[in-house]
Amino acid sequence: MKKRNLLVVLIFLVVTTFHISCKRDNSSNTPIYGDKTLELISIVENNPTIKSMIIKSIEQAKVVNPDKNTNPAQTLDEYYQLALTDNVWFISRLV
Repeated sequence: MKKRNLLVVLIFLVVTTFHISCKRDNSSNTPIYGDKTLELISIVENNPTIKSMIIKSIEQAKVVNPDKNTNPAQTLDEYYQLALTDNVWFISRLV
């Protein structure tokens, strides 16, 4: 009887965990940019020359250093993500 109760509890926990993880709100994956990052995005989106220069720079950096640990911004979106974070952790990992 104890084994059956344990099995029921275990199944309940697995089903509950699965249900909660599947029901996660996708909006939490959308980054919340600060004012300066939004300003940067606006400048880049409204100036095709700057946008192409940044994309070209990111592409060249990816060729020179494809390692995402030391070069985390390998797309324009990742560049914006890096711009919104506190980069002290990144610099300290390189030293």
